[in-house]
Amino acid sequence: MRANVNKPTSAQRKAMLSEIRRQCVENTRKYEIELDSVTLYVLHRFFGFGKKRLQLFYSIMFKERKAMQDFFEDEDGECIAEYAMRQELRKDGIDVEKMYNEQVDPRKFKVIVKEKD
Repeated sequence: MRANVNKPTSAQRKAMLSEIRRQCVENTRKYEIELDSVTLYVLHRFFGFGKKRLQLFYSIMFKERKAMQDFFEDEDGECIAEYAMRQELRKDGIDVEKMYNEQVDPRKFKVIVKEKD
């Protein structure tokens, strides 16, 4: 038995994509401080960055992220600057996705999405 599925209109598709982007941005902002903590921890623990150097690095990183967010902000005020940063790194021959995939054992790493009841 086949189900008839209506294709979304152009306006519905635009609204859907806008909502997806909004949720991505919201989730990114929610976890920024956790990701920043990981970055600062690694710089401190393994590269010897002290408090002063970490503060300088973090100030520069924060300002750069804000500048990218402002530059790549769309008409709805939404932006995923991290994607733009990844593309800029790729232009310089630094493929973050490739480096990530080289670190992950696909047999052990599984993402499981559970929907709320």
